[in-house]
Amino acid sequence: MQSREKTFPAALKMERALLGGVVMAPEQIDELREHIKPPDFYLAHHAAIWSLALLMRDAGDHIDVVTFTERVWRGGSDEFYGGIAYVAGLIEATPSTANLVYYAKEIAEKARLRRLIASLQEAEALAFDEAKTSAEITAMLADKMSDVATGKTFEDEFESYETLADQVFDEAVRMSEDPGASRQLGPELPWASLRRFRARMTPGEVIMIGARPKVGKSCAARQIAEFAAGQGYGVVVYSLEMDGRQVNRRSMAAEARRDKAGRGDVRTVVGMTAQEIQEGRLDQREWARVASATEKIKKLPIWVATGSSYTIQELETSVRKFARRQRAVGRDFGAFVVDYFQLLNVATGKGENKAQSMAEASRRIKMLAREVKACALVVVQLNRQAADDKPRSHHARDTGALEADAAMMILLHRLEGADEAEFLIPLNRGGKGGGEFRMRFDGPSEAFIDPEDIEEL
Repeated sequence: MQSREKTFPAALKMERALLGGVVMAPEQIDELREHIKPPDFYLAHHAAIWSLALLMRDAGDHIDVVTFTERVWRGGSDEFYGGIAYVAGLIEATPSTANLVYYAKEIAEKARLRRLIASLQEAEALAFDEAKTSAEITAMLADKMSDVATGKTFEDEFESYETLADQVFDEAVRMSEDPGASRQLGPELPWASLRRFRARMTPGEVIMIGARPKVGKSCAARQIAEFAAGQGYGVVVYSLEMDGRQVNRRSMAAEARRDKAGRGDVRTVVGMTAQEIQEGRLDQREWARVASATEKIKKLPIWVATGSSYTIQELETSVRKFARRQRAVGRDFGAFVVDYFQLLNVATGKGENKAQSMAEASRRIKMLAREVKACALVVVQLNRQAADDKPRSHHARDTGALEADAAMMILLHRLEGADEAEFLIPLNRGGKGGGEFRMRFDGPSEAFIDPEDIEEL
């Protein structure tokens, strides 16, 4: 019987269909990249085409047949991608973009099989050559099997102190030589009293703000976001309770009531409320202040997401899209705000309870912050239990995992109708914790004011 020559597993038709499909539907790249990497493609020019698609997507470039083939042709390097005619043919031959995720999973699976075969062949060669002991070959094979199973190499999974020490030292030198480099550390936090605990919103970290209803947690989050944007950082707000006009109207009222600019909020003047702005019930002096406030807040690089409900997957996709846009325009991504956490549309899987599902959402928000290199500002609702007592972290509903994931926890306490609030800091990893400070609350503008920031006139 004639033996059939064995070939390495590959899914070339799916590779071609996927590459043509992403040019036709580039919005799918964000989901596809979670399943497939350039080395997973069997052909080198297919890997190059996929890498180019990722590059253009991350840069915020528009992707269509014309722009993509133009980038392939640019600089006379089209042969690197298989030739301009080949790339154009991929697009023309793609019948549908409906099954791209399935194709990506199949391509990745074929790549794992190829790596498995290569590992076994290497072990076989070593055994025949008797170059290593059986224990050494077995240990090597176990490592390679782990790499195949996880999709990660040793270098992907571990960083040595040697590498980390060089990175930390080089970063310190860069900060000392270039004052502007400190922007990489993240935006400063508002309010002198808060900065005594933590100076900045560190990229990749989670800051949790918790309070009972009607205390002002959304107001505090809005002020922190605006302070970051005032330093030139891009900020996106996922307000799951209010629409963008409501959020903006509160910002306008707070700005219009401000007496003069400072490092945080300063003394406010008697003036209009957000509701009065909405209804247009303003006198001539107030109209002038609102007009001035409008021009100021228009310059803040803040965006409010238009969706009223988000799953954790939708939130991840949206934040990644925002991060790409900030990179494309050369702006640092400062923070994304989730207001508030319990309003996320979190599906409960079979055998899971609500707390487990919310814990998974918390973990994914933290990983998302690390991925996009921005701070996650997460607002949480505390229960009404013992409303007159100071809140504690255990008063948060279905958010126990956030305490473990957060770098800082800020709990607000204010009696209804009171013009003074307490900011409690029960958690502050890497900084001063276990403290508290008092803030004034300006009800009409729905803004907190640090007495230390007030300038006497």
